[in-house]
Amino acid sequence: MITWRLLIFLSFLSACLISQNINELVEQELRQNDIEKKVSLSIDIAWEYMLIENDSSLIYAQKALALSQDNNYPFGEIISLEMIGIYQEAVQNKFDKSIQNYLQAIKIAIEN
Repeated sequence: MITWRLLIFLSFLSACLISQNINELVEQELRQNDIEKKVSLSIDIAWEYMLIENDSSLIYAQKALALSQDNNYPFGEIISLEMIGIYQEAVQNKFDKSIQNYLQAIKIAIEN
């Protein structure tokens, strides 16, 4: 039988592992000069933060979107808009906004 102490310990351990993974990804992202890799790492960080429903997820997804737009990287825009939509859908329950982001991503994919 799983006790509440074991559940607390497992939750703490899981949070520590996610935090360690996020820290490693942030360090890699800071060292990157390649826009494609930087955008990809920002999306990975956003995903890790989303797992713990942290607003930093949205910040990193928006950062990836801005990097992609500034560097004319359509695929980065698409995955960034998708991540923003996933966050709005899963964490904020803002389905109308998430659909708008998905449709914008589809439009960019069709145009490119």
